[in-house]
Amino acid sequence: MKPVIQSVIIAAMLLTAQPTLFAEEARPGARVAAKWTDGGFYLATVIMAQSGKIEVLYDDGDKGTVGRADVKPVSRNANVNVGDPVLAAWKNAAMFPGIVRAKTAVTVTVRWDDGDEPLEVALDRIALVNHAQADIPVADALPAGTSVAAKWAGDSFYIATITGRDATGKYSVKYGDGTTGTVAPGDVAPVNADREIPVGSRVLACWQSARMYPGTITARRENLYTVKWDDGSAPSGVARDRIAAAPGPQAAAPAAAAPAFAIGTSVAARWGAFSYYIATITGRDENGKYLVNYGDGDKGAVAAADMVPVDANREIPVGAHVLACWHGAAMYPGTVTAKRDNSYTVRWDDGDAPLDVARDRIAILPRAAAVVPGADAGAFAVGSIVAAKWGNSSFYIATITGRDTNGKYLVAYGDGDKGAVAAGDIVRVDAEREIAIGARVLACWAGAAMYQGTVTSRNGNQYTVKWDDGSAPLALPREKIAPLPAR
Repeated sequence: MKPVIQSVIIAAMLLTAQPTLFAEEARPGARVAAKWTDGGFYLATVIMAQSGKIEVLYDDGDKGTVGRADVKPVSRNANVNVGDPVLAAWKNAAMFPGIVRAKTAVTVTVRWDDGDEPLEVALDRIALVNHAQADIPVADALPAGTSVAAKWAGDSFYIATITGRDATGKYSVKYGDGTTGTVAPGDVAPVNADREIPVGSRVLACWQSARMYPGTITARRENLYTVKWDDGSAPSGVARDRIAAAPGPQAAAPAAAAPAFAIGTSVAARWGAFSYYIATITGRDENGKYLVNYGDGDKGAVAAADMVPVDANREIPVGAHVLACWHGAAMYPGTVTAKRDNSYTVRWDDGDAPLDVARDRIAILPRAAAVVPGADAGAFAVGSIVAAKWGNSSFYIATITGRDTNGKYLVAYGDGDKGAVAAGDIVRVDAEREIAIGARVLACWAGAAMYQGTVTSRNGNQYTVKWDDGSAPLALPREKIAPLPAR
């Protein structure tokens, strides 16, 4: 439900026509709803009050000092009635506005203002707000053009831009992958790119694409923040305008990590930088990664976010984007064009001839194909400079020289070797295209071999790359760098 935007609604409810907080309600130990620095209100306990300020201990362990106008008494003895506007805790310490729709001796049922499912809340987690202010609209809360983290189906979030608001109060948004949708106010988090993010903050951040994942800020260098991802993926640098602060004082990020997988589950599991293979879950290691047996006999440990369930009992609609096995355990992206009994015809993204694939060798990709390898796949002209795969996971700078009868591209690697490579295993260098600070790239390091890193600065045609393996950063010409495709 509610990753952030409660501040405007709550401020409108509480700022005016609110009685002064009485000394009894500000006594040490009193339970209150107290404002946090993000403008939201959270359950807290009064430590002391003096000189018009109240020191509080938030339920998550943080401390703060707020003005009397920024606290609201919470009491299980409050005279709450059906129809009253309230601030109520939603599953944790964060409090959101709603209306009481039913009441028992110890609880009330709250219908949330942002349209989420009503929830039964204990009376000691409720604060009454002023009736006269309850219906103040929030139409101007986020103007068109605001950059936000916006929820998509389930618990996933994507970078998006507000384009307007509909008659029900939901925001119209355009996601970073080009799709559009409508989102409840409680399901968007403003990026606020001009605001500095403290180290240790919980965030939603883009990882190589429009999709945003939860993590924690561990370092900052100018406009680049290092994010330690909740799913165990290697920390990476993200530009400030691709990060949204998570709600509240160290509140849990709303975008949950990928779902748990049971032992024996069949999945598409990442191997190396881009490749996916059919695999089976065999366990979990001490870091929370999943142990898998790949279909070609190899074994590995994979983060949950780098797997896609096969879910063989689920029917695949025509038009769905999938990862599917092509004459072996390796899986490639494509689109389902027809169904035949228990097999599906897949049209491959790299242009290879369509193939019928058994249902248990296909994984349905999530919206926006967030994990498609070779998302940059497409026609490559002879002479194009590219990053081309060699072996299982290595990439080298290469030049396209032609195409074989199977639709694979013939390449001349920068070290003199030659090969035939599927379009899904090629990344454009596109030397005329500017690379953004914070972008994930493949770049040459002291030769033709290319390694993963993050662009940290630019000086003319030279880009400084910070390597994932910890090697010293290196300045490289643009033609030696390939921006990585979306995750």
